[in-house]
Amino acid sequence: MARRLLQDRVSCARLVSIPTCSSSGSRHSIRPTTRGRPRCSAPSSTRWSAAASRRDIRCAKPSLQQRLERALGVPVLQAYAMTEGGGIAHDPLPPARRKAGSVGLTAGCEVRVLDEGGKFLPVGAVGEIIVRGCEVFGGYEDDPEANALAFHDGWFRTGDLGYLDGDGYIYLTGRMKEAINRGGFKVSPTAVDAALMQHSQVADAATFGVPHPTLGEDVIAAVVARAPGSVSEQELRDFALQRLAGFMVPTRIVFMSELPKTALGKVRRHALADTFGIDRRIEFTPPRDAH
Repeated sequence: MARRLLQDRVSCARLVSIPTCSSSGSRHSIRPTTRGRPRCSAPSSTRWSAAASRRDIRCAKPSLQQRLERALGVPVLQAYAMTEGGGIAHDPLPPARRKAGSVGLTAGCEVRVLDEGGKFLPVGAVGEIIVRGCEVFGGYEDDPEANALAFHDGWFRTGDLGYLDGDGYIYLTGRMKEAINRGGFKVSPTAVDAALMQHSQVADAATFGVPHPTLGEDVIAAVVARAPGSVSEQELRDFALQRLAGFMVPTRIVFMSELPKTALGKVRRHALADTFGIDRRIEFTPPRDAH
């Protein structure tokens, strides 16, 4: 079956993809044929086409949406799901509204946002995303301690930080375990990543925290430049300051040829912290014109 799906003549109505696969496919040169079906210039063993009957593609990386939609001519939808919680949210199909940065509307389950004290938060406030519904699992087998941590009054705690807007769209801002506490200010690594990725010479970025003697934690970002030497550390810090609060701007930006990632394409931030957190003597240097 897998081999058949790779054949040029096989088509599908819907594709669900993780960021790694979506990104890999988008790197191939795809062009439309006279019949309106996108064609890929990859080797024949990996060539594929999108049938006119295809309705949508689901992937989980916002930066891929426009690129894939331009190449394939079909809607690319964001979706939010997890093993324990099932399908939590997804973008609605056109012509319904899709909001940039959102993972869409709830997919049949209830979603709320919880603060650190266990209280529900209002619209727009960032906290932990919690869910309940028929797709949410009942608990871990024979592990009451894990269940006590995983649930709050019957709601499953996803460990994801985010918020709901007034229309019920869900926005994810990071993971609770990855949030950086820089001198009492909470920094979302994914928010810093997104700001850096707006620079035309940044191909990939990952922000992480390292121990600091006075701040508790400091902010460092690893960046993959589109071409070596095409952008400097100071340029990126100044660029980030135009889009982020001063306390969120990385003290240090390191350049790498590629970021360490899991098999599913998720950045291994802890590996970066282990690598670059060895030097504990980094002094905080505010960006120019910080306020």
